[in-house]
Amino acid sequence: MNLRTWTLLLASPLLLGLAFAQEPPPQEPQPPPPAAAEPQPAPPAAAEPATTGTKEVPSEVVATDAEAKTIRVKVMVKKDPAAEPAIQEGTVPVDAEALPALATVNPGDKVKLLCRMNGDKVIAVKAINKDDAKKSEPAAKH
Repeated sequence: MNLRTWTLLLASPLLLGLAFAQEPPPQEPQPPPPAAAEPQPAPPAAAEPATTGTKEVPSEVVATDAEAKTIRVKVMVKKDPAAEPAIQEGTVPVDAEALPALATVNPGDKVKLLCRMNGDKVIAVKAINKDDAKKSEPAAKH
């Protein structure tokens, strides 16, 4: 045998080994999806966040929705001590104990909301109190 034949016989297994090393491993078959007839467990209900206290928030009523148990209000928000306060509008859920008072307020009314808080975040309105100062009316001419 000549040198070329010996080289071919010795190099062939090495080249085949490299070729097989480059192939990806065979994939295992995927398990079948669960049958549609099996009931899926319901996701856990979202737990209400813990209340860390209450805070009285002066607000102006924009809208109320007794069916949805929400109140939309404008409030003055001061993000940090150096910043100027800004008016922000938001919708807040109303607790069952404050629903009777929700029916007595109208858009434009100035109210104080007693809010259940979780840190700086409002969870829900616990009570709605109308401000004693009524909207200022223009002075009558004499």
